[in-house]
Amino acid sequence: MPDLEQLRNLYKSQQWQEFYQNYAIEKQARNFAPLACLSLVYERLGAYEGIEQPYRATIDDWSKWDFYACSINRILGMAWTLPGSPVFGPLENESQLEAYNRAFQLLNHYEYLSITKRSERLLGDNFENNPAVKPRFMIPNYPVFLPTYNRDEFQCIWVNKSQYQEQHPQKAMPKSPFRLLDPRVWNDHQMRDYVRHRLDCRRLGLDIQRFTVKHGENEYDSRSEWPMVQDLLRKAKTKEDLDKFEFYISLEPRIPPDADIFECFYDTTDESPHDADGYVDCTRGGCAHPFSRGRC
Repeated sequence: MPDLEQLRNLYKSQQWQEFYQNYAIEKQARNFAPLACLSLVYERLGAYEGIEQPYRATIDDWSKWDFYACSINRILGMAWTLPGSPVFGPLENESQLEAYNRAFQLLNHYEYLSITKRSERLLGDNFENNPAVKPRFMIPNYPVFLPTYNRDEFQCIWVNKSQYQEQHPQKAMPKSPFRLLDPRVWNDHQMRDYVRHRLDCRRLGLDIQRFTVKHGENEYDSRSEWPMVQDLLRKAKTKEDLDKFEFYISLEPRIPPDADIFECFYDTTDESPHDADGYVDCTRGGCAHPFSRGRC
């Protein structure tokens, strides 16, 4: 979009609001996890080109990959009816993937606004379009945050472990509490996938129900409030300050049992993913996730 005013007009339009309302209802009803990587749905995108119905809600095998592929194509299909007629492409010398990516980013942006309650301010009548602010990395001599904090240890507690131990006494359960990656360094997708590996969720047929951080009287959700958690952690100056943060995870049965629960794009076929240091030894080339230790 050329400017913020056009973006506001697009989000406020009836076409977008009707689309997003259906999208949010279906996503919540199916409990679909966020999509971290567009390449995971790329093969399905062509199957939903020009689709007229929002979703195949009556079909039982409707996976999250089908859901996101259909949603992206819905945005492209209604582009010409939206205010300002946004250009998704592909532009000259671009592949179709660039058009998919622009629609995906637009959807992610509005979903972020909705989750964080920023949509009310952006779409409100009294919104002021303030001058753009340079990112920190573009400001000369601005203190740069570097991932040098790994000497600090962070522990996470699996709060409903005993429930699954009683249900499946024959299965070996991972330890709790367990060591986390440094939450000041890695994003929420990477943190949740690390937890899935450490707790062997693929073998146990489980997935994350809740991943929260407690600090004093406040509790923060990893999906919607991770930047806030990182800001608080990075302001902590001493070990005593860091010890005031508590990390809790609860798991639930994975539905369907063979669903792909990982948010980042890497191989999860290893039956014994942990090495002696508790890290994951992945097998897919070109992998850059934080627990591969450079072996991918």
